[in-house]
Amino acid sequence: ALGNVGLIKEDVRRTWGWSSVGDFARNLRQCGRSLAQRPAFAVVAILSLAAGIGANTAVFSLARGIVFKTLPVAGADRLVLVRQSNAAFHMVNCCFGSAFFDQLRRTDPDFEDALAVSSREITLEESGQAEKVQAEIVSGNYFRMLDVRPAIGRLLDEKDETSARVCVISYDLWQDRFARRADVIGRQVKLGTEAFQIVGVTQPGFSGAELHSHADVQVPAWMAEVRFKNATWAQIIGRLKRGVRRDRAEARLVALGKQIEDVTGPHMGPKDDFLLEDGSQGIGSRKRQFGKPVIVLFLLVAVVLLVVCCNLAALLLVRSVERSREAGMRLAIGASRGALVRQFLLESLLLAAVGGTAGWVFAHAMNRVLLSLLDTASAGLAQEAQLDWSVFAFCAGLTLLAGLLFGVLPAWRASRADPLTAIRGTATGGPRSLLASTLIAGQIALSLTLLFGAGLFTQTLRHLRAIDLGFNPENLVLIHIDDRNHAQSAPAFFRELLDRARAMPEVRAASLTNHVPLVQNMTGVSIHLPGESFQAMNDFRNTAAITNVSPGYFRTLGVPLIEGRDFDASDRNDAPEAPAIIDREFARQIFHADALGKQFVFGSGTKAIVIGVVAAAKYRVIREDPSPAMYLPIAGRSSTFLYLQVRTTGDATKTIDRLRALVHSVDSAVPIDSVATMEMQIDQGVSRERMLAFLSTLLGGISVSLAAIGLYGVLAFSVSRRTREIGIRMAVGADRAGIVGMVLRESVWIVAAGLAVGIPLAFACGRFASALLYGLNAQDARTAVLATLLLAAVALVAALLPAWRAARVDPMTALRSE
Repeated sequence: ALGNVGLIKEDVRRTWGWSSVGDFARNLRQCGRSLAQRPAFAVVAILSLAAGIGANTAVFSLARGIVFKTLPVAGADRLVLVRQSNAAFHMVNCCFGSAFFDQLRRTDPDFEDALAVSSREITLEESGQAEKVQAEIVSGNYFRMLDVRPAIGRLLDEKDETSARVCVISYDLWQDRFARRADVIGRQVKLGTEAFQIVGVTQPGFSGAELHSHADVQVPAWMAEVRFKNATWAQIIGRLKRGVRRDRAEARLVALGKQIEDVTGPHMGPKDDFLLEDGSQGIGSRKRQFGKPVIVLFLLVAVVLLVVCCNLAALLLVRSVERSREAGMRLAIGASRGALVRQFLLESLLLAAVGGTAGWVFAHAMNRVLLSLLDTASAGLAQEAQLDWSVFAFCAGLTLLAGLLFGVLPAWRASRADPLTAIRGTATGGPRSLLASTLIAGQIALSLTLLFGAGLFTQTLRHLRAIDLGFNPENLVLIHIDDRNHAQSAPAFFRELLDRARAMPEVRAASLTNHVPLVQNMTGVSIHLPGESFQAMNDFRNTAAITNVSPGYFRTLGVPLIEGRDFDASDRNDAPEAPAIIDREFARQIFHADALGKQFVFGSGTKAIVIGVVAAAKYRVIREDPSPAMYLPIAGRSSTFLYLQVRTTGDATKTIDRLRALVHSVDSAVPIDSVATMEMQIDQGVSRERMLAFLSTLLGGISVSLAAIGLYGVLAFSVSRRTREIGIRMAVGADRAGIVGMVLRESVWIVAAGLAVGIPLAFACGRFASALLYGLNAQDARTAVLATLLLAAVALVAALLPAWRAARVDPMTALRSE
């Protein structure tokens, strides 16, 4: 050190700032050289920072896209969605008829205005080229209420509602399909079977009334009568007046909605009610499904970053003790303590900058993983959760914060070095660092919390996977076909499609249905026994889900037939007494005994007779208990959109392309809405649980690894500082086992303190996430014990390495070196 006095004087010449860029660069180079002297420490620090900062950046991007972002329209915070719920059917109705919308818009005193919208995929054809686009059927005030401006041309208004064959396209479609040509205005396009004229292009950034699914085209409301035969098509978005609270507006809507339905129909039942949901993200918001899991995930990655900072602070504290002689020499030759703090902080910020840069790369990879775990089919969600300048700013701010968090304590510790001790050449600091040990104990507490959460989420996913669904999902393909444009020929089309699907060599069974399990689109009806008093749609003591199916449905789905018979070709839905197959829950709750041959009445008075009983299956969501369900023949019912279910002899994914080709060979004009295997459908149903289980396990593993590294570093430093003491102990007769025990006892106190804090902290965090669990308690003792044992085992391995090193100290070498 004395030989480098000239260099040290130059480095500390300035006390609180650099006089030039050269001074700063010189200090920066010295920081780089200091880190390069300990490459193992630098690599561990950079990788742990990359994981911590990158994970936080990726999850922030996801949280911004799912939780915090709103539609890019005026007054988005005051938008609400009108919904109708039914406690009997455990369902929420999203759609209303045109008459209800018109009345509500005119009479609700809490709304500034309200619009109607319905989103559907449709084929756009222009100049002989066809492609699938997302179209919105909208009320005339749609653009005016959302305060959207045209990029060119004009937008739709009330004059277009009744019959105008005009449409508006999005800026993105104009750019991608029409190369931003001005002559797009007035051009004719075909949407489905209807011809429209393009009259305008929406402003950049606006892509419809659904944040996470971008619309390409808007058409007037009259299209609803063509597309939906004037059924309940409209999703209603209202904007509350300023100062009106949502709960107060909802209370008024309950009474007003029932009055409107008494006039416009259909009549509400006693268990029907109205709701106002947050509409800031428009229709189809992901916030309700994924909002809380993403917030929980945000907390988890924040804990990981805190563990990283604690770990690096502890290791840098240890390193600052090792560099106390250097710090003392600097102070002895005139450097101020402020300059030392500045130099040590610069090292920490340089480390954070490199780690943050690596973290930005890590964030890109993790962002793709998160989106694939949530929803592989949502391009809109991917666009809203992309890494842009605001996410980069968050990453940069996080990097600076992390550098300060783990750099302040070591810098403060170095500034307290004693110059006189450094000049004398004697050792500084005690054998142990209480502050570093406290930081490691904090890491262990936080790591236990993450491990406990990972155990809870992993078991939740395992329990959901193990649920008996009541049917066999393996090798089952679902094809949703929408033939609304060919209503007259639809029955013949579906009959031929079913016959040809059954004739395929790799198909074991095939059937048609209007509902499939776990799609959450089941229809519910009220059930009555003969002789009971009955008022249409006003008596909901007994309810059941209803599905229309073809013969062979239960064999295709793998639902056991308990008694009676399956449907055959002679069974029809429109028979005077419709043949019905019910599930075991229906038989138990409605008939309380044998049901075969019994009669019942459903809906508005249709009679049915039970010809068979099948096992109960889950239809709406995996988490629900089985509920009463009834099945009617599909023959005799006019259906233009159905599911073709096909069970294959081998891997179902290998049959998908052949089934697509089969549909188009029957009728090339019929659109296929979706194709998926049942296992894909189930995966989508547990997407949030899969995301939480995977990432909490990953983050828990990172946290435990960092805690082990930190514990090892602190104990290794303690052993190196106590080399003379260990040598003396061994010289006077201490055996190796005693030395190992001495080091392990030090680690036991650190680990025990961390576990003592971590267990109650883990239980408290478990209560916060209890709504996301299934099949276990938020304070599950078994999970807590396993997490504790795993963390203790990892800590033991980390402590054994420096203990083994201490036991191999040569007494004579230790005394001679001192």
